[in-house]
Amino acid sequence: MPSFIYQREAEALAKSINNGQLKQGDRLLSVRDFARKRKVGVSTAAKIYEHLQRQQLIEARPRSGYYVCARQQSTAQQNFGDKLIPSELISMPLHKAVQYSFNDADIVPLSCTGPSTVLDNEALLTRAQKRVRRQRPFKLLQDNREAGIDSLRQEIATHYALSQQLINPAEVVITHGRSSALTLALKGLGLSEHKVAVESPSSFFILAHLHHSAQAYVGVPLQPDFETELALLEQARQEHDIRAYIFNPNYQDPTGRLLSEQQKRALLAWAQRHDVALIEYDRGELSFSEFRPPSIASLLDEDSSLAVISICDYSDTLSFALTLGYMLCRNCAADIILTKSVLSEASDIASQELVTHLYRSGDYRRLTRRLRAQLLRQYQQVDEIFNHFGVAHLYQDIGGGPSLWFELPQGGCSDELWQRLITRRIAIAPGELFMPQIDYARFFRMTFALPWEKTMAQAVHTLSQQLSSYIHEL
Repeated sequence: MPSFIYQREAEALAKSINNGQLKQGDRLLSVRDFARKRKVGVSTAAKIYEHLQRQQLIEARPRSGYYVCARQQSTAQQNFGDKLIPSELISMPLHKAVQYSFNDADIVPLSCTGPSTVLDNEALLTRAQKRVRRQRPFKLLQDNREAGIDSLRQEIATHYALSQQLINPAEVVITHGRSSALTLALKGLGLSEHKVAVESPSSFFILAHLHHSAQAYVGVPLQPDFETELALLEQARQEHDIRAYIFNPNYQDPTGRLLSEQQKRALLAWAQRHDVALIEYDRGELSFSEFRPPSIASLLDEDSSLAVISICDYSDTLSFALTLGYMLCRNCAADIILTKSVLSEASDIASQELVTHLYRSGDYRRLTRRLRAQLLRQYQQVDEIFNHFGVAHLYQDIGGGPSLWFELPQGGCSDELWQRLITRRIAIAPGELFMPQIDYARFFRMTFALPWEKTMAQAVHTLSQQLSSYIHEL
């Protein structure tokens, strides 16, 4: 089963200690024997033991080996709504601890992104909702189509046309959001029994989705030189017979790059040569520029038969409370719509009518323009703070999006930095959460796309101070 190998093995060993299966004083396998038994690399095994040492679950005794420390209180039965003290968070497997931190109001979640929250859209959405209610949306339920209402699909195509992208409304499928869309893409394209490639790092939601759906995948590390990256993708295709590539061309990238139209066309050409489907998580609405970057679906030639899907989600732009998104489905719309009719309930008509009204009135374009401007201002404020503390060199300038990737100097470990910050009630996202099968322990991600309030500004200051101190200690 595909998984975060390091996290999975560390969690399993920690669980054996916490539940008493391994007792205080028990001697563990050597690093090499553990690697051989668990079928992992020696470096991965060493990393697991180092992680458990930091959690004070095991200890290394010179010329003797590794031994279990005093039994720790298990947090396995905690609910996500519970508040945990920092020491409890540190003792948990990293991916679970970060998820817990999302739901603790006392922790500033610089680990997650919420671009739609930087503006207060409540009044706008309430006005639109009242207008929709006068249209008797519940009566309209009987007229629902699996693909979504025609008016919204047409407005989406019109919206793309404003940035010179031609989209056929018949190839637009309305969804419940990005996770629903990824399920439909994998099932509709018949990928469940095949291996897919995933860019590394990838969005955390993508990796979590693949993990829980038991979808086989292989990570392809991003490269500053895109030709090198395509070569690695080709190597993955030859070695693993991949049938699709899942990627996010806009901003989910520690190099800070935005894939150019030329690079997207090069990816399309490679995919067409080998008949590899492309599934794009498109966050192009968050570009700092006036015009939306081209969706991969809009660049496909009309005479091509390649299956290409772009996934978009209104939680990025309108509200987390709006469970609505859409897919641009080139050469696969019929398969996706059929899959949706079997696996998913129809998308809410009232929500579709609400978004349709926002497009028609021009409110959506005005809102996204303000959103991009506010994201840029917040990025500049964060950049100014990091420059003040001398750590701005750790990340690249970006052209949009909700977050920054940092690369620590040699010897640095983002897991260690996470533990230092969580004691101050600040959460970052260590790189290992986003990078399957590839060691990026020196990377971490933080967001600037949350409401810019006093606690947010103070958290960025504290992160800057702690980051500077941590680097000087290396």
